[in-house]
Amino acid sequence: GSADLKGGITASFWAIKILKELGFKPSGDIIFESVVDEEEFKKKFKSFWDKQKSTNKNLKPFELELKFTYHYVRPWETDPQNTAVRQIINAFSQYTGNSPVVGGAPFSCDMAIYSKVGNMPTVILGPRGGNLHAPDEWVLVDDIMSLIGIFITLIKQGLHLSN
Repeated sequence: GSADLKGGITASFWAIKILKELGFKPSGDIIFESVVDEEEFKKKFKSFWDKQKSTNKNLKPFELELKFTYHYVRPWETDPQNTAVRQIINAFSQYTGNSPVVGGAPFSCDMAIYSKVGNMPTVILGPRGGNLHAPDEWVLVDDIMSLIGIFITLIKQGLHLSN
């Protein structure tokens, strides 16, 4: 959805593009990472399956039905005193002139997996919006523009993940 994934990906992409066009040379590697959304995965896997089924007689009797199931993931809060979290808070404040709302995720999301299992400090930093996961999901364009500036600030300062 635009609020919980694509908005942040868009801002990340533009931050990197702008810095590259300005000739910024980072002190380390900048890796742009994204994921395929569920709808795109369904479409590509269905296409793959149809192709396999058309060429493999053993698959012909089988029909494919993709059903996504969701599991509970506990709410999570990364320590706000973590070095990386402090850098994100400072970049947010420096760019916007405001203090961010800092708190745990009171809903099920992947933070607990990355933080507890992966031992990675994790934050949710994205645009405000509404109607999450609905056909008319939306985000505030001004928030996307602010995110670009916050990401540029973080990249220029060099995000350090050690605590």
